[in-house]
Amino acid sequence: MSMLENLVYIKEYGETAFLQQQRKKYTCPDCGKLRTVHHDYCIYCKQDKRSGKSGTGMKKTKE
Repeated sequence: MSMLENLVYIKEYGETAFLQQQRKKYTCPDCGKLRTVHHDYCIYCKQDKRSGKSGTGMKKTKE
């Protein structure tokens, strides 16, 4: 959601509902900790956000 969509959601449903929705969205299904939006993987258990598979979520670099 964009910032404007977030504000509309908060206006319609309230701050508590928004925070509950965000907590559910950003909770890692593997370890149950909150994920960061800054990485493509859970920083605690390394579960990939997109695939749901464990791993680093980082692209390998050429050696």
